[in-house]
Amino acid sequence: MSSKYQRQRAGISMSARRDAINGSPDEADRFLDDAAGFLDEAERFLDGAERFLDGAERFLDGAERFLDGAERFLDGAERFLDEAERFLDGAERFLDEAERFLDEAERFLDEAERFLDGTARFLDTIAGFLHCSFTSSPHHARQLLALPAPPRLDLLSLLADVVNRGTLGENVTPHEQHRSVHQEIPMPKAKTDLDLWMNEALAAPGDGELSLSVPLHVLFGEAVDVARFHKTYWKPEVKDGKVVRRGLEMAASKKKNANTLTAKTGEEILSLQRAAVEAGTRYLLAVDPKKASPFERGQVVLDEITATLEWLFDDGVEDENDVRLAKLGQAHADDPATADALALALDDYAALAAPHREAMDGLGGFDAAMLDEAKDLAAALRAHATQSAGLGEKARDALLLRNKVIGLLNARISTVRAAARFVFRDRPDIVRESTSAYERRRRAEAKRRAKKADAPLPL
Repeated sequence: MSSKYQRQRAGISMSARRDAINGSPDEADRFLDDAAGFLDEAERFLDGAERFLDGAERFLDGAERFLDGAERFLDGAERFLDEAERFLDGAERFLDEAERFLDEAERFLDEAERFLDGTARFLDTIAGFLHCSFTSSPHHARQLLALPAPPRLDLLSLLADVVNRGTLGENVTPHEQHRSVHQEIPMPKAKTDLDLWMNEALAAPGDGELSLSVPLHVLFGEAVDVARFHKTYWKPEVKDGKVVRRGLEMAASKKKNANTLTAKTGEEILSLQRAAVEAGTRYLLAVDPKKASPFERGQVVLDEITATLEWLFDDGVEDENDVRLAKLGQAHADDPATADALALALDDYAALAAPHREAMDGLGGFDAAMLDEAKDLAAALRAHATQSAGLGEKARDALLLRNKVIGLLNARISTVRAAARFVFRDRPDIVRESTSAYERRRRAEAKRRAKKADAPLPL
């Protein structure tokens, strides 16, 4: 007990003695007892208050530790959310690629089924010809060479060798047959998707120069997505006699023109996609490798330089290199797929990479000689007035046909997407299904790079 309270207790005792002298002894004793009890209670109260203050101090220490832990938890949660966002972006890209893969697999199975059917018909036709060849003149055996054989079927070449050696029909004793056996048998050739669209494509206006916002392989994959979207959302959804979800057919026009939205637009997109692939194959087979455009190689070199720079600069520290790379990515985010745009990007990225040539060489298998090649490719791209410059006549015609078929395909895709934005203007979730996942990712990346470029450098 403190000396202050001891003095107070002593004062009370003296006062109690004086009162005891003046009053009765019993009252004095009771008073002294009450006073002593009061002082004991006060002493216990002070002890409790002291313990309370000690506990409060410990509580404050614990609260401070809790706040420190909460701050660390929030920092960790923020890092986790950033990682989760990157994971979701990667998952979305994976799902897009998986969906395109399944679509390609489905198309492959359909083509395989048609191939097997064609093979069966082909073999049946061969059996008929063989029967005629062993019982008639050698002319019918040579007709085997004109049969429309399925791709990669070696039986036709085998039979051609047999015919050339004179062992089929020529060394066989002919038998008298009815005159109709010696008549020509017409073999109609099935039309491909490219045959169906060739006239319309060549009649389309324009010089055949191609300018797309996405790479060709992306366009072909997204064509399948848009065709599926058209099939899913063509008809409105009706419940209890009321339209609960509009359909694309509500935007269909009664006017007839090439780009009119119809119930068959989805099927036309798939047919045009197959026609464009076939036209692209014809073009590649017609191109002389020595006169090929440097466009494809330029894209490969640009991707290599960009990927290596991003890995080199990703050291966990935001500095001027990160800002320069982000601004460069922002500047070229909306580049069209043209030779001039690719040439400029090659020059810009090669210039940014030049001071880091030694650090980049060998990093992840990167060859520093690509930096010199980038400059040469940029000059070569600018030297080509058009993509068809330097091509032979056959290759130019094949390129023109390919580009015009792709133009028809791109126009129909744009028609479906425009109709989707109009019809489902109150349902952005549905509109999103029709848009390009590639362009969404590119815009998101451009925003990320712009944000990174505008961020102040750390002091």
